Formats: sequence, structure tokens, C-alpha cells
Amino acid sequence: MGARGHSFLFLLSGILLLTLLGCTAHPGEKCGGFLDGTCSTGKCVNSTCLSSVIGEACSARGDCVQGNCVVGICRAPSNIGELCELPSDCVKGVCKNSVCVLGSQDDSCAKPEDCGPDLTCVNNQCKSNGLICQLVRLTGITPGAAIVIGILAIAIAILGAIYGLPNLGGVTVTVSGVVIDIGLLAFGIITFCVGLGLFSCV
Repeated sequence: MGARGHSFLFLLSGILLLTLLGCTAHPGEKCGGFLDGTCSTGKCVNSTCLSSVIGEACSARGDCVQGNCVVGICRAPSNIGELCELPSDCVKGVCKNSVCVLGSQDDSCAKPEDCGPDLTCVNNQCKSNGLICQLVRLTGITPGAAIVIGILAIAIAILGAIYGLPNLGGVTVTVSGVVIDIGLLAFGIITFCVGLGLFSCV
């Protein structure tokens, strides 16, 4: 075999060795031998990689027999203010900047307890839980529907004043001989504004 062939075999052997040395054995897999990977938990006993318990080292979530692998350590589910990597690491709240915190408006959530004060979890997002929003969810009205109703009420009030149509709002005011349905106009304006605000509810 020529020098070129020896060089190729040497290169191939080096790649194989680096590959073997770079392998990681996870709990339940063989470890410690020349051809075995390095145990991900650092607990290689009788040539078998063992799982870690709370407080012990880990490199992957599956390394822990209890809790989750967070920042290289098996930890119990985290409370507010404690370290996390994923939302599921937190007992409640969301994982932001590697810390469990209560969710803010529009943050992802899995349950109402994940969200901050005056918020609840709606379609996996933290949304306002004020009285109006509760009524909205109860009745099923959408922001778009409220806005349309508001615009229609305002239009009817204006057209009523122009063409002398019957008043529907119950409260009127006369300006320069023109009767304006203040009740309907106010209802329209309020409903329109509420519709805009409802986007925080859904």
C-alpha cells in the first residue's frame, strides 16, 4: 500500500476515533468501554449509564428519573422566580429569560394559573379577565361584531337626525332644529370603543 493509502487509513481511523469519543451514552446504554459513549449523567456503573435524581448532573431531559434537566442539573418543577428552560419546567407561569414568571398579556399559557393578575388563559394565550371580557366569553360576541354594531348605531343616529327617522335610543337633544338621538349615538360610540377593547379578551 502506498503512502497515499496509509494516509487515507490514518485519516479514517482518526475520524472514527473522534466520533467514538464524541458519542454520548444516555441512561440505560453501555458506557465506560473504549467503544462506548461517555455517560451523559456522569454515573457509569457496571458499564451502564444510570439516570440522575434531583440535584445530580444531566445533559438531556431524559437523563432525570425525576424532575427536569435545567442548566445541567436535575431539578424539581420550578416555582415562580426559579430557573427554567421550557414552560413545562414551571409549576405555574411561563418561562421567560430562563426564569419562571406569571404570564403577561398575549403570553403563551396552558392553564389560567400561568397568567398574571386580572388575566386568564384563553386559547393558550393570557388574556384580560375583566368583567366585560367575562361577559364577552359568556355571550360569544366578537370584537368585530361589537365594532360593526357600534358603527351601525352611529350611522342610524346620524341618518335619523338628517331624515327625521324615529328615535330608538330614548334620549334626544335638539340642535338648531335637528333632533339627534343621543341615546342611540352614545350606545354606538360606546359599543364601538368596547369592540376595540375586546381584542384584549380574545
